[in-house]
Amino acid sequence: MRTVIPDYYLWLDEQVSAASMEALDDNTVLLIFSDQMECNGLPADLPSNQVLIKQGLLVLNSEPNAVTPFNKLDVNWAKTSAWSEGGYYARVFLNVQGREPQGVIPANEYESFRDQLKEKLQGHSG
Repeated sequence: MRTVIPDYYLWLDEQVSAASMEALDDNTVLLIFSDQMECNGLPADLPSNQVLIKQGLLVLNSEPNAVTPFNKLDVNWAKTSAWSEGGYYARVFLNVQGREPQGVIPANEYESFRDQLKEKLQGHSG
């Protein structure tokens, strides 16, 4: 699972490179830049769910063998307190009781849990 995100980026780079180069003639120079280097204080390349799994906040019943959309993962919701889904940056959702179907974080602990999670993620070094 450690290489799922890097492997996906490599595959995606190959696909974009091949399609782009086929469309260009020999006299064209292609430069690609990204404006999404950091969002909300989190590095854009932070593999959010891998970090949450490592922290014990996202628990899977079984580990996928390939890049898998979040909605196809076998999540153990009874043991999961946070997950990331959608978007191009690290959007993290909290599994709050009374809001989520199988919420585990008591609503009155939401803010303290959120603050602790923020500190953990900001301190994550990769």
